[in-house]
Amino acid sequence: MELHGFLKIIIILFALAVPIAIATLVYRTLFSGLNSIPSSRRSDIAASDAEKQEQIQNQKQVEKDADS
Repeated sequence: MELHGFLKIIIILFALAVPIAIATLVYRTLFSGLNSIPSSRRSDIAASDAEKQEQIQNQKQVEKDADS
């Protein structure tokens, strides 16, 4: 009888370990790319995003002025 309970515990541990391992691997795969970008590159990307946003706003303003 003790062996039966012991096997149940081992099966439950494996049943929990497999999804946790899969979730951990997926998480590491998805977010490993973020860590590989150097911080100087991140600031460059943020600056270029700000410039793009400014260009879009300028373009909208020009379109408004042209419509008037």
